[in-house]
Amino acid sequence: MSLTSRILKIIEFTSDHDIIVEWILINLNLVDGRFERTITNSTGYPSDPKIVFTDRLGNVTKPTADFQRHPIRPDAWRVQIAGNLENGPYRIEFSFASQKGAILSQQEMQKVLQSGAPGPLRREGFEFASISADAPVELCQLLLILHRGLNAGVPELRVYNNEDQHFPVEMEDLKDGLLKIGPNRYSLTIWYPRQDWWYSLAWRPPQAWTPQ
Repeated sequence: MSLTSRILKIIEFTSDHDIIVEWILINLNLVDGRFERTITNSTGYPSDPKIVFTDRLGNVTKPTADFQRHPIRPDAWRVQIAGNLENGPYRIEFSFASQKGAILSQQEMQKVLQSGAPGPLRREGFEFASISADAPVELCQLLLILHRGLNAGVPELRVYNNEDQHFPVEMEDLKDGLLKIGPNRYSLTIWYPRQDWWYSLAWRPPQAWTPQ
């Protein structure tokens, strides 16, 4: 990636406890013709990955992809594409579903806390959506869609480095980039994000979940 690259990530939490995720990577260059993404979640499992590469001439490539367990991290999966791809630049669309990955109530959160697997936000009782860039980019934008029955209030902005250290001072600088764009819909824009840091929208789920 480069300082002309942009990342858009759309995350939707559904009433079925699934998380639908779509990445759109604009003006992305590959290294040695390889594409790799690691998905981390202490609940659920990713499925049905779809990847579309479009080069600057409009040529489209749709490689076959599948998730594999990460060889080191027990809460992570990864998808890898290595073949006859040029290095780019490309527009890349990558989507998948995280089956049963969403926590919709504090009752469900307690089960995760007892499992010993939660990350820093879930240890505080937050569910969250996040975005990060593994190389320098011009812009990251996170679009969050919550099911209409999930009355969680306006999410909080949280910023962490790659060692999961929280940086409140960064939140102050980014607060103008957080917008409510509709009922249970939010947009977070980060210009020139720090490499490998993760920018999150976090909320406390209601005590109990009643499907609507």
